[in-house]
Amino acid sequence: IYVYRDPRDVCISLARHENFSKSRSLDFMMNDFASIRWTGQTKYKKYKDDIPVYLSSWDQHVKSWIDFEFNCPKLFINYEDLVYNKYATLNELIAFFEINYKIKITNKSLKIKNILNSTSFNTLQELENRYGFNESVNNNKFFSVGKKEQWKTDLDQTLINELENKFGSTMKKLNYKLIN
Repeated sequence: IYVYRDPRDVCISLARHENFSKSRSLDFMMNDFASIRWTGQTKYKKYKDDIPVYLSSWDQHVKSWIDFEFNCPKLFINYEDLVYNKYATLNELIAFFEINYKIKITNKSLKIKNILNSTSFNTLQELENRYGFNESVNNNKFFSVGKKEQWKTDLDQTLINELENKFGSTMKKLNYKLIN
């Protein structure tokens, strides 16, 4: 199961998460050799050293999943659908497991209702405020905005142009509308 997101919004979210400029965020997203490191600031304390994790550019990362022929069932989920079409997306996930792994899920409506309630953005924000969140860094909130198309108001036109020029073909393949 692979969840992908509009790279224009990823740029904003990454900048906020890492506490750096949107331009630096875009540079990271365009870097075919981009990686992150698991460090002592995470819960993964069993690692004594920094562990590099190769990500690649947004485009290469996405294509490595959507273009690779896996010898197993695969499901691609649009992040925006996960946020705005939760019920349909959850039904799609359930069907994926039922069809491909013969897992029978009982009480679907009750379980979906529970999932919708317990994973609402407001609930997750509230839990982060109360208990913190492992993925938060630099005292930034992980569950900060939770809306799509932030890029329309929060991203400079020059960065939008660069992003769409670099990732446009993959974005079109994923049904994102380009403005250029």
